[in-house]
Amino acid sequence: MINEATKVSKELGPVHMAVSVTPSDIALVLEKRLAEATAVVTVIGVGYVGLPLVLAMVARGYRVHALDATADRSVTARSDAVFICVPTAFTPQKELG
Repeated sequence: MINEATKVSKELGPVHMAVSVTPSDIALVLEKRLAEATAVVTVIGVGYVGLPLVLAMVARGYRVHALDATADRSVTARSDAVFICVPTAFTPQKELG
C-alpha cells in the first residue's frame, strides 16, 4: 500500500482526492475520530432521543450539529457521522405503520 494509501489520504481530507482508499480505511478513520472525540457529528431530530444524545456528545467534546425537521441539512455533508433520531411511526393500535 502506498504509505497506507498516503495515510488514508491525509486523514480523509477531500475524499475525492483519495487514492486506493477502501471502505474499511474510511471506517478506521471514523473509528479513530470517534474514539478521540474529534469527529464532527450531526443529529437529525432533537426530541426525546436526539436531544440527550446531542448533550452527551457535546459533554464528551464532539462538535455537534443538531437539526430539527425544518433545518437546512446541507451541514451533513461536512459531518463525519449522522444520527437520525425520529419517532417510529405507529398506528393507534401500536403497530408499525
